[in-house]
Amino acid sequence: MWIEVTTDAKTTEAVLSHHLEAFAKLASAGASALPEIDADYAPDAKIFTPHGVIEGEANRKSFFEDMIPLAGKLLPTLAMDVQEVQGEVAYIVWSAGAMAPLGTDTFIVRGGKIVVQTMAFYMPG
Repeated sequence: MWIEVTTDAKTTEAVLSHHLEAFAKLASAGASALPEIDADYAPDAKIFTPHGVIEGEANRKSFFEDMIPLAGKLLPTLAMDVQEVQGEVAYIVWSAGAMAPLGTDTFIVRGGKIVVQTMAFYMPG
């Protein structure tokens, strides 16, 4: 059974767009981009990763701090291969050259904030 949609696609699209722009700043601005990234998340948001679930503002901050060096390597070759938004759900598939030929994220947006994100990417040895 599908969950009742509470956010329109226009709001979800705006949040996704801002989030991708803020993440793009991570490589150049480093830690100073973290507040802008975190502003997209609800206080109780959860990020599901292959290494576990990230919960809480402090853990999100730590997670994105750890992403700064990786972002610097991935962003120069990052390509958005798929971007779909329906209601409160945004789905992206991306690639970053040979370093990360496949990545995917799903975002659920409610009340103008990301409440759930799933992410995974493949980085061959």
